[in-house]
Amino acid sequence: MFQLGGLAARTLMLVIFLALWFFDQYRHGNLRTSLRLDKKLLWLGAAAGFFLLLEVAVAYFQGHGVRAIFQDVWPFAFLLLIFPARQFFETADGVAKARAILTRLVGVFMIGNAIFGLITWGLFVSGQTVLQSPFYKWFRDVLMGKITDLGTGFWRVVEPTHLLIVPLILIIVAWLMAQRKEGRAMPAESHGAESGAKMREWSKSSASRWWSWICLTAGLLILAMNLSRAYLLGLALGFLILLALYGWRSWWRPALLSAAIFMALFFGLNLAASGGRTIGLELFGLRLGSVVAPNSEESSATRMMILPELLKNIKAHPLLGVGFGSSVTYFNSFAQKDITTRNLDWGYLEMYLELGLLGCLTFLAAVVYLARELWRRAREKSRANKFDTVADTVATRQVLTAGLLAGLGALLVINITAGAFLHVYGMVFLAGAILVLNKNYACLGH
Repeated sequence: MFQLGGLAARTLMLVIFLALWFFDQYRHGNLRTSLRLDKKLLWLGAAAGFFLLLEVAVAYFQGHGVRAIFQDVWPFAFLLLIFPARQFFETADGVAKARAILTRLVGVFMIGNAIFGLITWGLFVSGQTVLQSPFYKWFRDVLMGKITDLGTGFWRVVEPTHLLIVPLILIIVAWLMAQRKEGRAMPAESHGAESGAKMREWSKSSASRWWSWICLTAGLLILAMNLSRAYLLGLALGFLILLALYGWRSWWRPALLSAAIFMALFFGLNLAASGGRTIGLELFGLRLGSVVAPNSEESSATRMMILPELLKNIKAHPLLGVGFGSSVTYFNSFAQKDITTRNLDWGYLEMYLELGLLGCLTFLAAVVYLARELWRRAREKSRANKFDTVADTVATRQVLTAGLLAGLGALLVINITAGAFLHVYGMVFLAGAILVLNKNYACLGH
């Protein structure tokens, strides 16, 4: 969100943190053991690392700017967070700390994003700020967000952090689906220490469910303001994956309530933005309808203008691609001029263009392996229908892997247009999934 000397604050913090952590591990002679990883993922990671370095060299010889190359390569550095995170969870008090810390972090992330998005949305809807204002330029150029007037008084608010919202929604919904029916009821009356322990456990579980619904509502509010086609389609696929894992009986209620909350928030925002004239069904139809009729909506039409030039560049460099920091020049019929852009809006094709066929296939092989392992872990208990409450360590991991699998499926859809796997937050998600597969961290499921 903020910059220092041209570098994002998160970049500076990551560099400092990783440098200190690697130095500390080396000083104590623990560096080799701290870098251990699942062998298959390690080999796939090594191959992906080789192609990353290769594409940096290709980009340099193609004449791409050093700054542009760095901006495209840097998100992959966030995968290194796997190693210090694993060490944190393996410490004696790490599990206890992580349970509280991660719960608060997820809540603050989702609620904070919802509040900031709602304030931004309100400023534009009320006319307190306008396009090309200083705030708009900061939002667009520094935060790298997007604000669009949809014509009815409703403004789309899109931020890079929204990429994590859909996977987090699906993880929360997976947790809600996994709750046993007995866990939702107050314990039967009993006496002594056993009664007190049951009541405390019931109270904690009830509070966790309330917190989950609050975070879920915040996430759905963000999607209602974002209104991205890819995000909504990805969320739908994620819910279908959870249906396959949990079955109809556990699935229908959280799914129906989530859909109802989303529609209520969307209708409410549109009523407020339009002064009560519309609930926004025409916007919803336009956004989804442009999937099959892209020329009916400006952003979809622009994406189709980019496509021929993007395919031409790919055909010219099919094997190794053109390297990081690539751009495409196309004729924009709305602006009636040639425009050069690095925002290609075609995730898989952008991967192909920058990584080439070999690098793209290697990276996707790692993602497919990750999906297969998440599916296997998530199915271990779902077949037996023995999901337990979060107090059960093994069941907690199954809940988390189910949510991560649904989230990964959603990102695979989002990556069609949004370039999720080349983004910082996509890498953060992949790092979290790899971390969970490498250790049974019950605290993460809380």
